[in-house]
Amino acid sequence: MSTGAFANSWTCQKADLTRHVLVFYPDEPVRLPCKVMYSKPTENVMPHPLWESENTQDYCEQKATEFVAKLASMGWRCTEDDRRQDTIEESETTPAQASG
Repeated sequence: MSTGAFANSWTCQKADLTRHVLVFYPDEPVRLPCKVMYSKPTENVMPHPLWESENTQDYCEQKATEFVAKLASMGWRCTEDDRRQDTIEESETTPAQASG
């Protein structure tokens, strides 16, 4: 079973358009590898990686913040989301049984 977590994510809006930028760590809590994912949900563009790193610490955080700043400079209104506790499960898990 493989799990991962989002570290930082941003939502950017301009008129009726939305952009999502997020940093994903597939082997959380390990910070490498990482991916910067980008999506355009109002235009049915699924999340896809813009940048990835296997070796450089903080690379994805840096690229993501630079990209969000670029969007903001182009008139997008970007806000950081509170997603640090979201996780992704790549396979089904069985619920834990309560003991009594």
